[in-house]
Amino acid sequence: MSSDIIKQFNDILSSFLIQLSPIMGTTYSFKFEQIIQYNNALPIDHFIHHITPLREKILNKDESYFTNPRIDTNTIKIDENNKSYILSEILNLQKIYIKLDEESKSNVWDIFQALLHLSDNYILNKLNIQL
Repeated sequence: MSSDIIKQFNDILSSFLIQLSPIMGTTYSFKFEQIIQYNNALPIDHFIHHITPLREKILNKDESYFTNPRIDTNTIKIDENNKSYILSEILNLQKIYIKLDEESKSNVWDIFQALLHLSDNYILNKLNIQL
C-alpha cells in the first residue's frame, strides 16, 4: 500500500514539473527523476517533514506559502547536488508562482492539496503497519 501511495505522489509531482518546464526549464524534472531512482520515498518523506507543518496554508490556499521562505537554509546545504535542497526548491516554487496566471495558480493549489492528501495517507499507512 505504501508503495502505491509513493508512486502516486511521485507521478503527480513528476507531471507537475513537466507542466512547469516551459517556465522553469527541465533541470528540476531531470533531477527529480534521478532522486526517485535513488530513493523513491525521499520526495514524500521530505514533503512530510518540511511541507506538512504548513498544511493550513495549503488547505486555505494562502499565497504566503509561496511568498515567504519556509525552509531553514542553515539546516540544508545549498548545493545543486544535495537532494534535500533540490526537493526544497521544487516544493517552494517561490520564483515560479508569481509568474503564473490565476488558473495556473489554482491548479498549483489543487496539486499541492493532492500531495498533502497522499502524504496523510502515507503516514496513516505507516502507522497501521507499525501497530
